Amino acid sequence: MEVFSKGVHRTLVPLDSHMENISGVELVESASSYRKLTQMDLLRFLKEHESDIEGIISRPLSELGAVTENVYAITDRTKVIEAIKFMRATMLNAVPIVTASNAHEEGHKQLINGRGRKLIGTFSATDLRGSLLATLQSWCL
Repeated sequence: MEVFSKGVHRTLVPLDSHMENISGVELVESASSYRKLTQMDLLRFLKEHESDIEGIISRPLSELGAVTENVYAITDRTKVIEAIKFMRATMLNAVPIVTASNAHEEGHKQLINGRGRKLIGTFSATDLRGSLLATLQSWCL
């Protein structure tokens, strides 16, 4: 689960480790075979075992600590290069895009608290997949 929480969409899971109480690199090195696990596999598992985990999935997100006061966001006026810099500096895999206020003094070169603003999208590195270098350069100017 921790791997997926960091923005990874698929991972290799060691199937047959001969070592006990080992994790991380040592476990991976000791495995002779692996299985690919995707986010969709995980969602399918959760759906198939819905009755077993009813006590968790029926609780509000706020009870699980999934709601925070500060929602880091960018506005629809933020340049692509600035969004990339924000994501790198804050180690975020994606960032919400919210509507900009009418205030001209609002900086579009910094992350803002997006709480209470209208969410209009998200931005992540996968949004740039397939973009030509010339297109990316024009966005960053």
